[in-house]
Amino acid sequence: MLDLKTWLSDQGISVTELARLIGTPRTTVKDWVYKGAVPNEENLDTLNNFVAAICAHHWVIEPSNGPESEGECQRCGERRDFSNSFYANTWVTSPKV
Repeated sequence: MLDLKTWLSDQGISVTELARLIGTPRTTVKDWVYKGAVPNEENLDTLNNFVAAICAHHWVIEPSNGPESEGECQRCGERRDFSNSFYANTWVTSPKV
């Protein structure tokens, strides 16, 4: 799970503001941030959707080795695939050494 304490600091959002923005009790959000409590499935979905909507992503993308490479945001932990450019219709992968 995302390090909420660091993420909130990076975004300039307080625990109280986050609780208000996602419609969750402040004490619940405080438990996530300061006590390491894990949100239930519904709250986790709400939190992840909120984070993804406002995160200014900093993607680290795996080296190209085919039509797509996986990337991970270093701020929020979101993962997604990125299309690689290509000069031919087929991919040739290097043999493993």
